[in-house]
Parts: sequence; structure tokens; C-alpha cells
Amino acid sequence: MLKYKVMEKHHTKLTAHERDLIAVWLGAGIKIREIARRLNRSPSTISDEINRNSFGEHYVAIHAQALAEARVIKARERDP
Repeated sequence: MLKYKVMEKHHTKLTAHERDLIAVWLGAGIKIREIARRLNRSPSTISDEINRNSFGEHYVAIHAQALAEARVIKARERDP
């Protein structure tokens, strides 16, 4: 009998709403770790999102969402 519980890995993409919240909270000066805690995400997920989708020194949620959607379309074209 198995004594240990096997942890399942769940990978979910950030939603447009989560990106909006990230932008608002960053604008309010909230730290990445606190944003991650509020969204129940890894701090590295939030950090990666900000680094990947920032424009200059600013994170803009609507642009981030558009870039993410464009990456999905490009990936589907590459790997149908």
C-alpha cells in the first residue's frame, strides 16, 4: 500500500484578469512575493510574467495578454 500522497502538477496559464491584477498591484507598489501569494501562484511565475511582458520599465496587462495570445497562435502554427 502506498503511504505517500503523490502530488499532481497542475499547469495553468495566467488569465487576463490575473494580468490586470498584477498590473494594478505593481502600480500600487506591492512586491512580487505578495502578488504571488494573493494569486496563489509561484513568485517565479509572476516574475517571469513581468519580465516577459514588460514594455520598457512598465507592465501593461492588455499588451501582456495580447503577446501571450500571439505566442499561442505562433505555437499552434508550428505544432498543429
